[in-house]
Amino acid sequence: AKLMGINLTVKGQIPSDNRLLRFIMSGARESLTNAVHHAKATELTVTLYYEYSFFVIEYTNDGLQPEGEISEGGGLSSLRQSVETAGGIMETDIFPKFILRLKIPSKEVPYV
Repeated sequence: AKLMGINLTVKGQIPSDNRLLRFIMSGARESLTNAVHHAKATELTVTLYYEYSFFVIEYTNDGLQPEGEISEGGGLSSLRQSVETAGGIMETDIFPKFILRLKIPSKEVPYV
């Protein structure tokens, strides 16, 4: 992230499950690239939490808000395919700011 001029912040508990770590990294790679090239961002925040039987990963940045619908190119399409193949859900939203959310089925019990 530093090499791309982005300050990276991670909020939440990093899981011990290597499968979940791979999803965190895949989403971070795609989010970093898009934050720099499309949003001109300088900050990327990764928020991690559990929601029911899913491990949720949210990526937000401080860059320019998209002006319309997100068009999934090669990177986001590939990420969606990977997430959905694992039984997960990928969501994007543009209001009030861009967010990429991955919901990955998890057997880990959240820390309470």
